[in-house]
Amino acid sequence: MRHAVGLPERAGLLVRAVKERSARRTAPASRGATCLVTAAGQPLESLDDLFGVLDHAGPSLDFTVVRALDERKVTVTLEEAV
Repeated sequence: MRHAVGLPERAGLLVRAVKERSARRTAPASRGATCLVTAAGQPLESLDDLFGVLDHAGPSLDFTVVRALDERKVTVTLEEAV
């Protein structure tokens, strides 16, 4: 699946959907498949890894993401689920 959408074969979580009104969904530079590789410096290999980091996160969280072959660090402001 990763190869089909232009992502390298490596550990990480493939983003398959984005909340309709989120900033990422409306940002022009965000088109294409994205893989979350780390959160708060911790490798992400499963949803349990992500939820474990989220349990201890503050108001923002640093991620390493890969889109196509471009790897970058981004900071995400977290909101409480409604």
